[in-house]
Amino acid sequence: MFCTCLVTDMLPHVRVALEIVFPFPVDICNTEKSFSVAKSRVWQQNQFVFFTFIVWIQPIRMLTAAQSLLGFAAWTGFHILVIGGYRISQVLLYGRKPNTFPSGQTHGGPDVYQNILRAHANCVENLPLLAIVIILNKIYNGPNLDVLAQSYLICRIGQSLSHWVSTSNKAVSVRFAFFGAQLALLIAMGFLTLPALAGK
Repeated sequence: MFCTCLVTDMLPHVRVALEIVFPFPVDICNTEKSFSVAKSRVWQQNQFVFFTFIVWIQPIRMLTAAQSLLGFAAWTGFHILVIGGYRISQVLLYGRKPNTFPSGQTHGGPDVYQNILRAHANCVENLPLLAIVIILNKIYNGPNLDVLAQSYLICRIGQSLSHWVSTSNKAVSVRFAFFGAQLALLIAMGFLTLPALAGK
């Protein structure tokens, strides 16, 4: 039920965000070229595209901290689906061998694929940190973290999308801003949870 409501709420906002990020048709038959054009146009036409994204998804209904954590896990899983989809398509459609995607090594593919790999790795690195804080908060009946947790999730999605699109100086600056916001939110949630851990 939660997943259905969350998807229903997010779909129109994601659609708007995608229209902002990719305001032109994508050539599926020439993905690498399309994403190259996308990266160029995005940063030429709208330097603040991801801040705009944040504004558009603000009307989403308030999530609990646990739901935001689940959302982060789902977002990480979505990266896996995208990466897996690309690799499967390379094997089935282009005859590439399944063992030509070594972990931790460069194995070709368009820039956006490499960016998504790094974005996924970053999600995997940060998901446990948020999980620890939220789970401990729940176990020890800490204060409400719903607003902070949802803000964290929004910033995480913004960071990932900025990572997908480009590695230019502007994109890296936007990504760092989102990461800085997440770090501040995580620290705030940790400090709010500490008194509960101390039994106060």
